[in-house]
Amino acid sequence: MAYELTAPSYRAKADFAEYRKKFGPGMQWTGSEVVSVKCAETQCNVRLRVDARSPVPHVYDGIISTAVDEVWVLEDGKWWLSVNP
Repeated sequence: MAYELTAPSYRAKADFAEYRKKFGPGMQWTGSEVVSVKCAETQCNVRLRVDARSPVPHVYDGIISTAVDEVWVLEDGKWWLSVNP
């Protein structure tokens, strides 16, 4: 689950219900590939190519490909997904 990848500092402020409220139920990813990574000492900007099932199968019943930008931060000696509260 994506929530478990978020930084401990974020999880201390937002429980799973708040996370889900912010992001919704999400989409079912069918694949992903790292396109680029740019890092500083305690932060990395990551661009992914993501394939996902259409959220509106009655309109389009295929796979959608898009780019997703993420920020990962080093916290407590481990890398975590950064989410703004």
